[in-house]
Formats: sequence, structure tokens, C-alpha cells
Amino acid sequence: MTVSSSALFSHTTVLFPGLPGKGRVVIPKHLHSASGQRDSARPISWAFVEAACHSLLGRVEVFVQDNAVTIQHATSGQAGGTRLGQVSQLHGQVTWRNGDGVTTPGKLLLIEAVYFDLHPELKTRWEGLVQAVKNTGVSLPCTPQQLAAASHQAAVKDGMMALVDTLYYVWRDAGRNSVDGGISMPPAFPQTFVLLGNSPAGPSLSQDERLLIRRARTGLRALLIGPTGVGKTELAKRITLALQARLISVKGRPGLEDRDLIGGIAPTPSGPAWVDGPLARAFRQAAHGPVVLLIDELLRFDPYHLNVLIGLMDDLNEQEVQALTGQPCAVGRYYALELPGTGEILLAARNQLTMLATTNAGSGYVQASGLDPALLRRFERASFLSYPSEADIMPVYERSACSPLSAGWAYALEVATRAMTTAHGQSLTQPGNIGVTLNLLTEQQALMEEGLNESEAFLAAVQTTLAPFCCPLTSEGVLDSAAVKSLTVTAERVQRPAPGNARMAS
Repeated sequence: MTVSSSALFSHTTVLFPGLPGKGRVVIPKHLHSASGQRDSARPISWAFVEAACHSLLGRVEVFVQDNAVTIQHATSGQAGGTRLGQVSQLHGQVTWRNGDGVTTPGKLLLIEAVYFDLHPELKTRWEGLVQAVKNTGVSLPCTPQQLAAASHQAAVKDGMMALVDTLYYVWRDAGRNSVDGGISMPPAFPQTFVLLGNSPAGPSLSQDERLLIRRARTGLRALLIGPTGVGKTELAKRITLALQARLISVKGRPGLEDRDLIGGIAPTPSGPAWVDGPLARAFRQAAHGPVVLLIDELLRFDPYHLNVLIGLMDDLNEQEVQALTGQPCAVGRYYALELPGTGEILLAARNQLTMLATTNAGSGYVQASGLDPALLRRFERASFLSYPSEADIMPVYERSACSPLSAGWAYALEVATRAMTTAHGQSLTQPGNIGVTLNLLTEQQALMEEGLNESEAFLAAVQTTLAPFCCPLTSEGVLDSAAVKSLTVTAERVQRPAPGNARMAS
């Protein structure tokens, strides 16, 4: 595919109203790139303006590999949707790929500048625009309303015009208008905000998490402990993505059967046959590449299945494997899994299989069994996770909220519920968590679209998201009115902050 320069200038956008969104608007000379003819008239490329806006809005999702960066980015037009693009660099050669025959070169050039350090002027001007937007008091990624307001500021307008002028000449001089096809969808996009100055490892990766990732590269058995909603499962996913591994998970629950854990004989179109469960799938996949086996809700497994997992986590050397299977194998450490009823023994090299287990340790959680020493000693590392700090979680809430004010209300209410449970002598069965708070903010926005003001929508959303999660049910199957009243009063209180409370007042 060839990218046409005429499309860059004929494009229209409404995302940056500080500049008219179409037509010929000339960039002032003092903002010109060092490239191009001196004193030439340089019109704005509206397609590049929109590419920059999508990046500021967090609409460019990023998956980083060693020599390639794949992006999933928002499309133009009223229909919406997303497209895939990719920049790869091998032996100094840069290649562009796309998924559907259409691409936006501005976003790929920004990746080249920010991640591959290829275009110094472009990187400097992009960082200048990012800082100019931040100087208006906006946190990035921002909302369309925040970007629209910032676009009228002189420094932001100048930063945008300087950027798009450089984008055009970098694109023209690099000659990267040929785009190959063929991109496979990455498993996820965990590095979305690389373009906004965050490291590819992610903005909130703690030292403990970085150590977990490093240890997992050669195989690890780790237990992640913490209350509901602190991100234990998400951490397991981030480790999987960092390893570029396959994620296979199994969740503890009452009534779990062998076939739900290991596998079993089941009807198939060709008759009864063995069908792999999660454990067997993990072992087979480990023969082809790294695998993360996520054992979720560990202490909700019954004692019988916990014994299966205990046996699974005993690794063997090559001599022990030969004694078990009668077959020689390469030097190393292995896990072994015997398939019940078949006599087949599956092997997985230890350095290819990471086992991560999560649990809500504590008397306040429903559990089938306890964390006995035989189980605990199988884990090489136990990490205790706590609720994320305000600094880490507020940017997440602000991206989902209708305003920073509502994000602050939601965070303050979530924190308040932690001291309102029956364990503290209060009426709630459990506190709020990240997932429920995000549901609250989404519901609030939907209610505002129905005509409620910000405060009314927040209080109404509490009744349909946070209350059903936190409040107990009566014997008649309805929410306990006293608990709902307590939660509602607290929600009203966080909207009326005490004097001097900077977070709630902001």
C-alpha cells in the first residue's frame, strides 16, 4: 500500500478546535521544521493533527516486542473502530506493516521517534506538545473535553503546529510510504501510554513486580496474596505479557471436578476421547514456548485438588524423570503430570512453565481449605499485594470519569468502604474495589447522558453498582436498607469535602 500525501491535507478533524479542522491553514515561519525549503508556505496536515490528538487521548494502544512495536489505534469518522499498525527495526532497516490496507503514518512516526529514537527533532517537538498540554493543568491521557479546552491555549496551538510540520517532513524525507500487510493481533496492549512518556514496562510496575517478571523468565512458583480487587490477576497477566508467554488459567470453586482441572474422557464427534483440562493444556503448550499457569483463588480448591497441585509443583531432575517414564531426557528440571485413566505422563521443562497462584488470605473470605505448610513451601516466593496508592490509581479513574472531580469522589468512597465492613463493626459485607469503582464511573456517565447532573448521577450510580456489591441481602432477597443508607450517606459526604481536603476539593 502507498500512503497519499493529498489525504494528509484533505482530512478533517474536530478534536483540536483551537485550530480550524480543515482547509489550508499556514504554519507560521518560526514554527517550521529545519527540513524543507526555507520561506516556503507550509499548510497544516490535518491527518497528522488527528494522529497527535489520538495519542494525547490515549487512543493508541501499544504492544512492545524486542524489535517491533504494534499499535491498535482509533480510526477517523463517525463509524469509529480500530486498526492495527506496526513498526519494526532489524539491522537498521525500518519496516511498516498494517492490518487492513489503511494506515496513519503520523502514529507510526511518533513510535519511531519515541521508542526507537530515530528522529530527534520530532521527539523534541512531541515532548514539547505533551508538556504544553500538561502545563494547562491536564493529566495525560486526557478527555476530548480537556483536549478541546487546551487547544485554545497559544502554547498548545504552537506546539501542535510545530509537531505536524516536523511530522510531514520526517515522513517525506524518510520515504516510508510503502506499507506491507500482515499483522497478527497481539494478546493484549499493556504499554498503551508509551507515547506519553511512560516506560515500556508500564507506569506503575513496582520493584517487587519487576523482580517477579525477572524470576519468571527462568520459571517460578509464586503466590500472590491480597484482598479482592488489588490487581493480583492483572499482575499475573502483566507477567505473561512481559514473557510473551501463553496464559492458561484455572479458578478454584466448589464442585470442581478432575476434568475441570486436569482433563478427562468426554464425548466427541468420533466417540469418547481424552479432552485436556487447563493443567494438561499448560504442559502441552510448554513444549512449544513459555507458559504461565494462573491458579486463581487457590484456597477455594478442595483438599483433594490442592494435593494434586502440591504434587504438580514438585520438580524433578533428568534422572528422576527417566526413572518415572523409562525414557531419557535432556539435562534440566521438569514438572510431571500423570493423566488419570490413561497412564500418559506429560513433562514440562521448568524454565518454560511459570506457576502463579492467587488467594484472598484472611478469615473474611470463603475458602475450602487453609494455607498449610506443605502447600506454602512449594512456592518459591510469596508476594503480599495491597491496594494501589492514590497516585497510581487516580490516573486510571480520571480516564474513565466524566471529570477529575468525580474520579476523586469515587476514590474517596472506595477508601471509605474499607472501614465500613462487618470486620470493623459496620454494616457492609465487603469493601469496594477497582473493578466496581470503574463500573460506578461508567454508570455515572451513562446517567449524565440521560440528563442527570454530575452529583445526581454519581449518587444514583452508587445504588446500582457499589451498593449491590458491598451491602448484604436480607432474608427476603433485597439489599439491607441500613447498609444502603450508610453507603449513601458516605457518598454524599465525599461530595462535601471538609475544608482543607485538597484531594476531594480538587
